[in-house]
Amino acid sequence: MINSGYAIAVLSKAYLAKRKWTEHELNSLFAREELGQIIILPIWHGVVRKDLLEYDPSLADRLAKISETDSYNDIVRSVLRKLGRATEASSDGSESAEVVVWPGGKKSEALVHAWYDKPGTGERVQLHVRRSPITKAWFVLEEAPDREHHGTRDDIAGRLAVCDRYLRNDGFKRMSFGNASGDSAFDL
Repeated sequence: MINSGYAIAVLSKAYLAKRKWTEHELNSLFAREELGQIIILPIWHGVVRKDLLEYDPSLADRLAKISETDSYNDIVRSVLRKLGRATEASSDGSESAEVVVWPGGKKSEALVHAWYDKPGTGERVQLHVRRSPITKAWFVLEEAPDREHHGTRDDIAGRLAVCDRYLRNDGFKRMSFGNASGDSAFDL
C-alpha cells in the first residue's frame, strides 16, 4: 500500500463493520493524499450515503462508483482510465473493458501458449499468457482476440488450467503447448 499509486477501497457493510482495522487502512491512505491528488478510488458495494456518513463523513462526498448502479464494465473502464490505461473501442464505438491497449500497441512475447483444434469442425482456439501491461507483477491470459484476463501468477495459472479443461471437455484436442516462462505453475 505504501508504494501504490492508487488504492481501490470497496466499501461494503462488512468493511464498515470492521472499524478498527479499516479506519487504520483508510487513515493511512488519507495521510498519503496531497491537496488535489486523490489516491483512494472508492467503490460502494451494498452501502448507501447514510452508511458512509455514519462511518466517516469524508467518504460520503467522494466521487465513487456504485456497484448497484454502475456496471462491472463501467467500473473497470473507470479504474483503467485512472491508471492511464486506455481501453480499445469496439466496432460499434463503445469501449471494451476486457481488452487493454498495450503500451506502444505492441504485446510482449507469449510466455505460454496452447493451441487447440476441434476435430471435424475446423474450430481453432489459441491461449497465450504474457506479462501484463498493467503491472509488472501480473500476467494476462488471452482467450481470444477480444478477451483478456489480468491477474497474479496464481490467478492466471488457475484460469489457464480451467480454460484448458473446459476446451478439452468441449471436444477440443490440444495440438501444441509451450511454456517458455520456466514456471511450473503454468504447466498443463
